[in-house]
Amino acid sequence: MIRLECIDKVYRGESFEEKALNHVSLQIKDGEYFLDDIEIHNLPITQLHNIRKRKISFVFQQFALMNHCSVYENIEVPLLAQNVKKAIRKQIIMEKLEMLNIKELKNKLPIHISGGQ
Repeated sequence: MIRLECIDKVYRGESFEEKALNHVSLQIKDGEYFLDDIEIHNLPITQLHNIRKRKISFVFQQFALMNHCSVYENIEVPLLAQNVKKAIRKQIIMEKLEMLNIKELKNKLPIHISGGQ
């Protein structure tokens, strides 16, 4: 079972505050889980590992970014682990930076940007 209660999430910048979640609760007892039309709940563990490696990612805001690497380099790490070619890595990274609206921060170190960025 998955259970979440009273989840709040607020994004803050220098001149804004955006409440993304306001006391959201969720409970899932059973069911099916699909990702890109793939029945995740029926996959063997080896295929689950591949799905997680290729389709699911997140960035920790604290303690998991490499402080000695730029934002660009931190995003590049999982792509290096997958042996993605340099030109394709660059394309993917620039797309993600654009999607997150942080393209101008690509050369900054994590210690030089705010947690909301």
